[in-house]
Amino acid sequence: MEPFFNRFSDIAENETRRLIIPEGKSLPAGSYDMVESFCNEKKCDCRRAFINVLCNDETIIATIGFGWESVDFYEKWAHYKSMVHDLKGPVLELGGVSTNYSKAALLFFKEIMMNDGVFLERLKRHYKMFKDSL
Repeated sequence: MEPFFNRFSDIAENETRRLIIPEGKSLPAGSYDMVESFCNEKKCDCRRAFINVLCNDETIIATIGFGWESVDFYEKWAHYKSMVHDLKGPVLELGGVSTNYSKAALLFFKEIMMNDGVFLERLKRHYKMFKDSL
């Protein structure tokens, strides 16, 4: 995985999604950046983003894998139906950062980010830009 900002720093600076969480929520109060990474293997077309949830510009509290294609796409791509639940939709990424706040970050992602059409379309656009740059 390679961070999007490695190849497109200006765009990442302007388009990385930042959310502010107030006191009294399941995550500590503060700012949370959704830092995107993508697979940098030229032949891979997994159509997934890896989102490191960065708290207060300092600490990654979770890595969320997000596949936006259909279940059918991932069944064909992975060749194993048993893997689809780890590829489709937002999930805590098995090889990613895991903390005491990871489950809360995933729930937050599902409730807020999955309802943000601009964010979801931006991920797809960034994925295409990233893959085209390889």
